[in-house]
Amino acid sequence: MPRNRKEPYLYKRPARYDTNGKRTHKATFIIRDGDDQIATGCGFADVERARQLLRDYHVEGNTLSMASPLIASPSMLRDLLYLL
Repeated sequence: MPRNRKEPYLYKRPARYDTNGKRTHKATFIIRDGDDQIATGCGFADVERARQLLRDYHVEGNTLSMASPLIASPSMLRDLLYLL
């Protein structure tokens, strides 16, 4: 039986350095969603903004996943209400 998929979460990506020890990327928060990694652009000092972006990602993801061709358009609803 396959494992249940984890909810998206914030991950602290540490700073990255080249072979000479020079920093190439600053330490940031990213959103991990399965195999996807979405950059927030927020450093460790900006944790509240990173959390807000994660909440926005949850809302956006849930809205997109619920979209379906079976959902009636406003004009269809208006016609249905007119018939009643």
